[in-house]
Amino acid sequence: MGKIRKRADFAPREVAGVRLTFLDDGGQRVQEEFAISYRSYSRKGAERLEQELEPDKLPDGRIPYSVMFSKLIISIVDKNGEPLTDETGEPAILSREFFDGMLAEDLESIQKGISGDENPPKPSSESGPSGSSPEASEG
Repeated sequence: MGKIRKRADFAPREVAGVRLTFLDDGGQRVQEEFAISYRSYSRKGAERLEQELEPDKLPDGRIPYSVMFSKLIISIVDKNGEPLTDETGEPAILSREFFDGMLAEDLESIQKGISGDENPPKPSSESGPSGSSPEASEG
């Protein structure tokens, strides 16, 4: 009997260098780089996700970051591989409520990181094969 292969709705991906803000022990705002693992959906998976998120759309048709990220993001870890923590110091549960409590600049930083990973800049006619300028690739 043959095996039935089910296609995955998403593939996990990771983007590093996403800067997030937090308060240190002295109450000062500090930025640190984090790596974010997220679900990169197939076309069919994205269609299903869009249907699932339909009730949460704003009147202008946008989906709030907190709603989207609670479905997309698998984990957020620091440079030592430690998970992002909540106010109690415990690993954060990456729920809609958690993302609702984040600074707008952090939500935008996450969005830019994921968008840049999914849609990397295309090399210009003046860039080298890696997308960097020819001068940068000479060394």
